[in-house]
Amino acid sequence: MNALSVQCRLSRFGSFSGALSGGGAISALILALGGCASESLVPPGSTETGSDSGMQGSASGGSGTLTQTPGGPVQGSGGSLGSPGLPGGPTTPADGSGGTPAVVDDTTPGGSNPVDVICTGDWSGQEPTQPGMLVDHGSPSALPDNGGDQFRLEGPVWAAGRLYLSQFRKWGDLPPGRILEFDGTSFTEAFAGAGTNGLAVNAQGQLVAASHRIQGLEIYDLAGGSSTPTAIATTGGPTQFNSPNDLTLRGDGNIYFTDPTWQCGNCTGAGSTDAYRVAPDGQVTAIGAPHGQPNGIALSPSGDTLYVAGDNAGVYSYTVDTAGAVSGGSEFAAVTGVDGLAVDCAGNIYLSVHSTGDVKAFSPSGTELITISVGSAITNLAFGGSDAKTLYITRDDGKLQSAAMNVPGLPY
Repeated sequence: MNALSVQCRLSRFGSFSGALSGGGAISALILALGGCASESLVPPGSTETGSDSGMQGSASGGSGTLTQTPGGPVQGSGGSLGSPGLPGGPTTPADGSGGTPAVVDDTTPGGSNPVDVICTGDWSGQEPTQPGMLVDHGSPSALPDNGGDQFRLEGPVWAAGRLYLSQFRKWGDLPPGRILEFDGTSFTEAFAGAGTNGLAVNAQGQLVAASHRIQGLEIYDLAGGSSTPTAIATTGGPTQFNSPNDLTLRGDGNIYFTDPTWQCGNCTGAGSTDAYRVAPDGQVTAIGAPHGQPNGIALSPSGDTLYVAGDNAGVYSYTVDTAGAVSGGSEFAAVTGVDGLAVDCAGNIYLSVHSTGDVKAFSPSGTELITISVGSAITNLAFGGSDAKTLYITRDDGKLQSAAMNVPGLPY
């Protein structure tokens, strides 16, 4: 994306600050359109006709700015007027015009919830309609050390204007893998040897990953910084983990993730499975998920309800208080064999049912709405695209598909 295009589009890597309070002011250089043509002076005694207009106004106005209110869209203000033209002809010169308002065509997170900027407007009560034919995006090349094509795609997340996803071998101890990016046409390697599963994006535009390799959580920088991830919760600390699988974030710094043993192999794990909360101060608390192998996890758009899915129990919902603590726990949907979860701006929940190859959507009250038949074991799903209405679906056979939806959704 060109940061100085006619639309004055903001760089997709602009950082946001003050996530809890809804801050995140970003300055953006705004181009302004100038005034009219050129100056023409008439010498004494001459009958020469003056030019049509005065000197061109200043080519650029002042800097435009971006502001954001909690839960609201990013708004851009125009630059100041350019300088006035000079007299020289029969017409009155115009001032240079004001800067074009800054706009954002990306789903960069910010505000009190990392996804506030996506869910602008009132989507409450909106239900998804059955999409048309699925779009098949093919599959990336096999892992270099895979010795075949037995790999899966997982953990899709929309960040920085493109889709990021994990690719890893299906079987083996702490299987190797990498993070790929998909630009709508082709797959390229973003981070080699990552060994990640679920991916999310934080308020700083960084990838946060559930990692088999380190048996914990880590952060990947997308803004051209270090290619070495930063560990933020690892096994060997106060809590031992197995092979963290999926995760979801709140804008206040709370992280929630599941920890089954699917990719643990012969690793030294926790001896049990669960879902966890990592508080902003780093304290880890077990949630007490009833699943033998907890898997998908997601937050409601408001961040006050947590959903956890797994193998031998339905999807459960929990209450999350203002500090991020989790309590309660009751069955939300009696669907087993669920892998990943996604949520749209109306609060509808999408289940990737691995065992049947279907995507099932439920209303916030638990009413089943639609079923999208994929026809193959699916692993996870996430919304993306410029309007956040493309539902990306990753599959166990290493393929990527998408469906065009009528309600925008959250990026992981």
